[in-house]
Amino acid sequence: ALIHGKKGAYSVSFPDVLGCVGAGDSIEKALNDATKALSFHAEGLRCDMENLNPPRSLDEIKADSKIADMLEDASFAFVPLIEDLGSAKRINLSIDKGLLSAIDDEARGRGVTRSAFLANAAIKELRG
Repeated sequence: ALIHGKKGAYSVSFPDVLGCVGAGDSIEKALNDATKALSFHAEGLRCDMENLNPPRSLDEIKADSKIADMLEDASFAFVPLIEDLGSAKRINLSIDKGLLSAIDDEARGRGVTRSAFLANAAIKELRG
């Protein structure tokens, strides 16, 4: 993703997904918005029975003369594609007993399941 802007007004765009953008008054908020926009865009394509093209490498993007104007004054960032595919998948996970106890206590305190707590923590970590 490409980050443009200055203090208080940032935008994030995707050279490989034209028209998909995020924005925010901080870089963190703009990247979070961009992550949601990318997921929403992928969902729309899936509904239309289309696929999202795989992203190009940073070197390929930098070498693309058609988007040279987009690259001016841009910073680069990794924005994960987090798709909600509508179904949970059971997994086997090994974790320290003490950490598991802390996770369970925190999940119970928040009124969520262990799985929901871990999924939310993973999403926060992926979004950075």
